[in-house]
Amino acid sequence: AFLLTAIFIDADRFKGINDNFGHEAGDKTLQYLGEKLLEHSKSLNGEVYRYGGEEFVILLPDTEAAEAYMLANKLCKSISQTPVQIDEKTSIQIAVSIGLYTSISEEAGGYQEMIQRADRAMYTAKNSGRNQVVAYTFEAEKKKGIGA
Repeated sequence: AFLLTAIFIDADRFKGINDNFGHEAGDKTLQYLGEKLLEHSKSLNGEVYRYGGEEFVILLPDTEAAEAYMLANKLCKSISQTPVQIDEKTSIQIAVSIGLYTSISEEAGGYQEMIQRADRAMYTAKNSGRNQVVAYTFEAEKKKGIGA
């Protein structure tokens, strides 16, 4: 069996950065996020992708859910504890909501389903207060009546 974990990352309240500090500050924030994601994902041979807007995906091959969860928590804390330096006078505090899902090669659905499940977990993180990590579980989906 082959394990693959998708970590879906979304910058919390990113629109406010563009609105309050300008698009150049938004761009610097996205660059900062990309650098942080690359830095943290290297330890698990992860690949980082910009998914759109302020969303990113990290794919981690041969990575158990527990190990991915620890990495995601470290990443979440690191981002929230380190302000983005926009210029000499301006720094911005940001946070991210993270969802993750680990798939085993025998599971049906493929990569799209895996990304969708990590995305759903990320929205659960956002709706539960932001700046946190949530792992997708089939049990949580059933409780919500969404189905797996």
